[in-house]
Amino acid sequence: MKKALGWGLLALLAALVVLRGLLFDTLHVTGPDMVPTMATGDWFLVYRWARDPARGDLIVFEVPGSGGKHSVRRVIGLPGDKVEYKDQNVLVNGQPAHLAAEGTVPMEVGPLARVLDRFRETVPGGAHSYSIAHDPQRHSKDQPVVTVPAGAYYVLADNRNHGRDAREYGPVPAASVRGTVVRRMLSLVRYQRVD
Repeated sequence: MKKALGWGLLALLAALVVLRGLLFDTLHVTGPDMVPTMATGDWFLVYRWARDPARGDLIVFEVPGSGGKHSVRRVIGLPGDKVEYKDQNVLVNGQPAHLAAEGTVPMEVGPLARVLDRFRETVPGGAHSYSIAHDPQRHSKDQPVVTVPAGAYYVLADNRNHGRDAREYGPVPAASVRGTVVRRMLSLVRYQRVD
């Protein structure tokens, strides 16, 4: 009986490992592009089968024109949306995002080490709010109005003055999306919700 129970537990563990490998992937963060949400060295759990993200979700995707490089950014615009970035604020369909000051956050990356202004952003029609950063020492990376084409998403870095995003490479095709970030990994068995 003990031997059968042991084999059963081993089979269950093996099934969980295989299932996790099919449904989830991991993401290791390098660079300051997603400060304050993500920092260099952080690990995140990515749900591979999420293919219909909402405004405010974090997605992993193949960067257009990068030759296969993957990145993580926040979905701001859905197909058909008109998105504009002006004077350090995003507008979706002509409506500005709501920004609430949250203090500051350090960005500690080589010669770019400095203190950024931290805000809580809620985009019009967004499912939830999240933190972003603005660099008071840099000009706004403005983007004229762009209509997000069918089958694509407009994405922005949370570190709005330092990360490359749709303002440079355009909307991300849905076919390039590899998953949605769902949890911060604190250990192999402990996870934390991500804004």
